[in-house]
Amino acid sequence: MLPKDKLGFYQRVRALAPLAQRRGGAVRLVESVLALWLKQVFPKLSHAELRQTKSLCALPKVQALAKWLAERELPDSAFWLSSAYAAWVGEDVRRDRAMVFTPPILSTRLIDDLANNGASFTNGVFMDTACGGAAFLVPVAIRMREELKEKGLGPAAIIEHIRTHLIGVDLDPTLCRMSSFFLKMTLYEDIVAAGKEPQFNVRSTNALTELGELFGKIDVVLCNPPYRKMPPDEVAKYRKRFGAVIEGQPNLYALFFALALKLLRPNGTAALLTATSFLSGQYFSKLRTHLLEHAYTRQIDIIGDRNGVFIGVELETAITVFRKRASPAASLEQTEVFAPRRANGFDSIGVYALPNSGAAWTIPRSAGDAEAIRAANGSQFRLTDYGYRPRIGAFVWNRDQRKRFHSESAARKGAQAPFPLIWSSDIGQDGKLVFNRHKDERRDAFVDMGRIGHVSVISQPCIALQRVTSNDQSRRLVAAPVKRAFIEKHGGVVGENHVVFIEQVTKNPALSPSQLAKVLRSQPIDRLFRSISGSTNVSAFELSQLPMPEPHALAREIKHTADVGVAVLRAFLLQQKE
Repeated sequence: MLPKDKLGFYQRVRALAPLAQRRGGAVRLVESVLALWLKQVFPKLSHAELRQTKSLCALPKVQALAKWLAERELPDSAFWLSSAYAAWVGEDVRRDRAMVFTPPILSTRLIDDLANNGASFTNGVFMDTACGGAAFLVPVAIRMREELKEKGLGPAAIIEHIRTHLIGVDLDPTLCRMSSFFLKMTLYEDIVAAGKEPQFNVRSTNALTELGELFGKIDVVLCNPPYRKMPPDEVAKYRKRFGAVIEGQPNLYALFFALALKLLRPNGTAALLTATSFLSGQYFSKLRTHLLEHAYTRQIDIIGDRNGVFIGVELETAITVFRKRASPAASLEQTEVFAPRRANGFDSIGVYALPNSGAAWTIPRSAGDAEAIRAANGSQFRLTDYGYRPRIGAFVWNRDQRKRFHSESAARKGAQAPFPLIWSSDIGQDGKLVFNRHKDERRDAFVDMGRIGHVSVISQPCIALQRVTSNDQSRRLVAAPVKRAFIEKHGGVVGENHVVFIEQVTKNPALSPSQLAKVLRSQPIDRLFRSISGSTNVSAFELSQLPMPEPHALAREIKHTADVGVAVLRAFLLQQKE
């Protein structure tokens, strides 16, 4: 999905990286490259405000990068130069400001989504609240220009309309300056024809604190907001204004959803490109409720986690299009979901109702998920109804100071209360748990918990799952039962932090751990989990949200059906008939 010539970009950026190491070097370097690009292709634009230096502009490597950019389409080159700046500023700044830029193909998709949902490029005021390298500003300006030109407006009128109907905001002043120039470059022919160089409305400020005067005045908000966990002091800073969506340890991008709703006029439309974690994550429950109360979520495009979508980041992403309600209401509307086809483009994979309860939004991540979701539609049963609860393994290998042992004999000699230590790698793709599978590597097999009744010890029948899996694996839920005899022999087990246990909490559960492990490994349940999991972590919260068939109906179907996946689908369908 990245523009072509990625290898050429990396080579040039790495070659120039030493020049960016000195103080202010990244800014002077990127603006020198931009000035050279302007001279080559847009000679009538003034570049006096750029912090270029003669010494940098004279270097052949700097000139070569400017020439390389000049030979490509403007949206592609704007993306590459912004990404170069992010590489040159250093890891700390890049991480703090979450400087990850949107490839043109995704910008185009997001803007097409807005157009298909009624956004007007000739009347509406558009705003990007984290405009970065103008990834959305440039294509919006292009659309505005095309449609205004069709209406018969001349260059000066087109420029004035865009100047007054397109707003960009970003924390980084250099990116704002670059974005302003990218807009001028986009409208170069009109600027030359009009004989006047405009100043576009792109400003460096904190969108989350400094835009109060624009609340309720924007027709369209579009944004790829910064993505990172917020430390407690930052959460406190924003709690008064965004408390409606702040929960636990929130991610910064959640606040940009709430900001969009504050900025929009009633019935205004927003489209945000974000991680998919808000669809199901525990700390996004208040955001999901807030969105459904104050907006109609019209469309969600699942981008997926393809390699190459963003530079330096592997992230499952989605485009969410929503319209602000004229008044708060409980949502009964349905949302259309799109997923990328193997070739270019997206296909609709159905229309789904979103629960207005803070629960995870179960929507398909691909066309293959749709059958399982349709079968599970409306099911209110969860793991708790089966007599089980999920728990995360409590042992963190690189921080825990308790004694560990490689063998049972050593543990019995040197520990007060030794228990077997289950690692993620002990859980096999074949559905079997092999304790101390890697004993030849002398991995710790027992840990001294200090006392028999320690709260971290799992002493009931249970299932162990790998906590970290990915969508490119054949299974997201890699599960295996822990044999009752093993637990009784040792008095319980302890899990390393990359293991999730599903622990039996009732005396007579509907299914045994062995049966439930097979259910979790079945294709329908695996597809359902993919439809609520927005990250590589198999979280206890998401497991607790997993739709399940009615327990006794599933138990009956398992008795009469050799294929557990078929039994799951039949049990779901029986619920719908009832």
